[in-house]
Amino acid sequence: MDLRAPFRKDPTLKRALAWGLAAGLLTAAFTLTLPNQYTSEILVLPKSAGGGGPLAAFSAATGLAGGGGLTGIMEDGYHIDIVDSRWLAERMLDTEFGFTYRTWYFGELQTRKETLAVFMKADSPRKREAACKKLHSWLAATRDLKTGVLRIRAEAPSPELAQHLANRATDLLELALKTRIQTQGTAKADYAKARLIRAQQEEDQARKALVAFTEAHRNVGVSPDPAVRAQGQELGATLALRQQITTTITLGLEQAELDARSTLPMLSRLDEAYLPANKSGPQRANLVLAAVAAVAGLYYLWMNRARLQGSIKAIEAARSPRPGT
Repeated sequence: MDLRAPFRKDPTLKRALAWGLAAGLLTAAFTLTLPNQYTSEILVLPKSAGGGGPLAAFSAATGLAGGGGLTGIMEDGYHIDIVDSRWLAERMLDTEFGFTYRTWYFGELQTRKETLAVFMKADSPRKREAACKKLHSWLAATRDLKTGVLRIRAEAPSPELAQHLANRATDLLELALKTRIQTQGTAKADYAKARLIRAQQEEDQARKALVAFTEAHRNVGVSPDPAVRAQGQELGATLALRQQITTTITLGLEQAELDARSTLPMLSRLDEAYLPANKSGPQRANLVLAAVAAVAGLYYLWMNRARLQGSIKAIEAARSPRPGT
């Protein structure tokens, strides 16, 4: 089979291929001006305090300490929103990193130690806004709904920078979780303290009522009057209930104060961020092939537009019903 036969029959095919190859060469030259991209990932598991002992159990029952602190976080699943937040991006920009970097494919290897804002040239509010958006495109977080494992992925034009970004994003996520737990613990502790004072007052009132009744009815337990026995039992049950409420609120207050002062790690790192050895982008070969195919196809269609229009009209005429049929 002669591969040159189609080109001899249709000269526009040869010119289209030439234009496509020229576009491919230009695309290849352009992609060489782009720095390589490297990807690093880290796997973390948010810790649950479901087994936090009696304090967590009592606080879960009363709602004073959020079911043991971190259980609420596990149910909320807002970790991805924190990674994508402006709060995290701003702190990432103000963090200093040390890394190596090439400005283009054949560029000289540079060693830098600077903040991410300096590296991204975010020296004005408008540029800082653009830097935050670009940083969000570098960072991605996904969560497995079955296991709860969070995968934080960082892509940057430097292998060391990609590793640093993944680690720093994880550190900031843990800081946000810890701050939230401590803030909630402080608020709940303040509420529990006020509620405990009222519960103690109600317990004292129930105790005084029972004492006054037993003094007036010495033999309340064996009284022949059923109304006296029933009232004595009711007052005793009320006191027991008030004592139980006071105990529960006290345990909830203890759990809330522990959460407010918690220094425990909020995340368990299953796999540390690695230093990537191979680039993840750009896909230069795919870009070149796409440019060749697109330019060659568009040129060929443009040069043969008259023939294509005639073919379309012939197909429409064949489909349209003939007169008298």
